[in-house]
Amino acid sequence: MNSFSIQSEKTAFVSVAGETQSPHTVWVVLHGYGQLSEYFIRHFECLLEPGVMVIAPEAPSRFYLGSDYGRVGASWMTKRNREADINDLTAYLDKVFDSVFSRFGCGTETQFNFLGFSQGVPVLCRWLHTKSVQPGKLILWAGSVPHDMPLAELKTLLSRGKSYLVYGTEDEYLAMLKPGEIEKSVEEQQLPVQLKTFTGGHTIHAELLSAISKE
Repeated sequence: MNSFSIQSEKTAFVSVAGETQSPHTVWVVLHGYGQLSEYFIRHFECLLEPGVMVIAPEAPSRFYLGSDYGRVGASWMTKRNREADINDLTAYLDKVFDSVFSRFGCGTETQFNFLGFSQGVPVLCRWLHTKSVQPGKLILWAGSVPHDMPLAELKTLLSRGKSYLVYGTEDEYLAMLKPGEIEKSVEEQQLPVQLKTFTGGHTIHAELLSAISKE
């Protein structure tokens, strides 16, 4: 059996909260596996103040979360046709980012902060690696950097702004995250990133996020 690929347009959804007219600070946040942007963005209400906007692109692949077909979630990618998915996601997030300037009046003076949560972490890293934007803050929360990203590229990415690696000490996915290895790698490879932890599970911790935003 043979197969081939084609490219097609797909409608994507983006959730927005906060100041939508020439904000001075924009947070671009990428959700995790099985989440939807309209619910994920609620975790960032602690950041909202005059002049601040949060924008949450939704992963393009949606599916039912249970056998009762009651809840829907979204996923950024799988291992199947991985390279094509990476290219498609890069193009998609480029469009989202460009729309921030055309739709909301952002300019060169706008500060951009970026946060990836869980599955959104490697997606964010791969995408930001292709951009020239200088993040004010780059937060990698409860997720792992791409295993195929060379160390030199990772260091360059993390050195662009204030970078943080964050996870909960009771995260049910700690076995996958391997925080001990992360801490060892940060120390041995001298990665320009701060490690932050909180008592809690696989979620966004509002108090810690608010504290980081003020650093």
